[in-house]
Amino acid sequence: MDDPLLGTALDGWRLLRRVGQGAMGSVYEARKGAERAAVKVIRPDATDAENQRRFRREAKLLAQVDHPHVVRCLGTGQGDGFDFLVLEYLEGGSLQDLLDDEDHLPPPQAVFVARAVLEGLAAMHALGIVHRDVKPANVMLGRDGTPKLADFGLARAGDASTQLTATGTILGTPYYMAPELIRGAEVGPSIDIYAVGAMLWTMLVGAPPYPASNPLHVLQAHLKEPVPDLGEALPGAPPALALAVDRLLAKHPDDRPRTASDAVALLDGLPRAPLAARGGERSEPVTAELVEAGPAPA
Repeated sequence: MDDPLLGTALDGWRLLRRVGQGAMGSVYEARKGAERAAVKVIRPDATDAENQRRFRREAKLLAQVDHPHVVRCLGTGQGDGFDFLVLEYLEGGSLQDLLDDEDHLPPPQAVFVARAVLEGLAAMHALGIVHRDVKPANVMLGRDGTPKLADFGLARAGDASTQLTATGTILGTPYYMAPELIRGAEVGPSIDIYAVGAMLWTMLVGAPPYPASNPLHVLQAHLKEPVPDLGEALPGAPPALALAVDRLLAKHPDDRPRTASDAVALLDGLPRAPLAARGGERSEPVTAELVEAGPAPA
């Protein structure tokens, strides 16, 4: 189907091609003169009051964060009945793209990515921002392989305990959701630390720690199943790495590193290696989707 926005200009940014699509909108490669950006547009049919608030909140939060491992916001605007967000264009695609190609990463590269994401989260948390949807699809890669955390559509500033669950729907991605978030309890930065642990497991093993296909089964596993043994899933994994993953995935937030900076320190003694340069044309960050998973399990 033809996209009516292709070729149009938003605040001087001409939309050249659609490179990502999510529940709330689409992301386009765009140019303004010699500059290139990713323009994220909320769908005209998704502009109810809550979606508008979420989208505008993402722009406000992004503007507050200045860190080499967080995607930069270049500007915001409104078109003919819709909002848009201008982001730096990252040519390396997402970490999910990389995992789709490679299945899993060598431990030093996986540790490198997890540590970079934690550094970006530390900067966010210092501003009172909890991301709430850390996952491989929301980690973008620069041309040189630099990881950058993206997609703040579920982030909350100030009152991190604000509920984002409702009967019939769960906001977020079940594979990376901390137990306390699933229960609807008060949450804070520790849910992002848990998500990095689940993402680190996925990078190392090639599948999430609880890989059931049914979202409810995944949520129940986060709540009730023991933390899986990395040594069994990845024979030869360094014991220090297995211990770090075990701590990041602790069921109770008090048993995880207290802060993202503490989690960085937990990984500091482990070998790490940067990702290779990532060229090519890949997808850009898309707005987090609603997972139709029914009420949160008790």
